[in-house]
Amino acid sequence: MGKKRVFQEERTNQENKKRIKSYYKQIQDPKGPGGAILMGVCKGKISEGLDFADRAARTVVIVGIPYAYLMDPRV
Repeated sequence: MGKKRVFQEERTNQENKKRIKSYYKQIQDPKGPGGAILMGVCKGKISEGLDFADRAARTVVIVGIPYAYLMDPRV
């Protein structure tokens, strides 16, 4: 297994369609490094409506950064 290629969510739907197409092409490449990494944002463009079935998403990692409430007296 080699280094995995990293794909990230883009700002527009058109750019995202190209990015997802490239991601699927990478993960289906039998001569590739055995997968890829797709980074997105919760509630972002790729977080809903896409089916990452079978080998398209073998692992999902969600990271949350807790932001304090703006009116909190400690802020």
